[in-house]
Amino acid sequence: MGCRAEIIYGATQQELKESVSSGCLLGGFLSFLLLVRFPQWLNSKFDWNLTSGFGLGFWALVVGLIVIYITIKALVNFEEKKHRKKPPRCVRNGKIQYIRMQELEKQDN
Repeated sequence: MGCRAEIIYGATQQELKESVSSGCLLGGFLSFLLLVRFPQWLNSKFDWNLTSGFGLGFWALVVGLIVIYITIKALVNFEEKKHRKKPPRCVRNGKIQYIRMQELEKQDN
């Protein structure tokens, strides 16, 4: 009975993997800006003498990883919320198809 398709209410695994990849890239870029370019900008603007990474040394890597983690979580949550607002999708034979809620209710009955 029915079309034997998998109903997906949120983001697919592939969409979430792409969000994680984008989050890694964006988080790495933001970490670079925060830990390298921002101290240089402060040095030039205010005549301060800050080192790259604010002198954190090894701990700058930890700060960078935290920034990357936060960015990944934010992008994954955004992707999930974006797809939850849309109608459910059906995956059959690897193809995503949009369906109406009325069609789902007919199949359930």
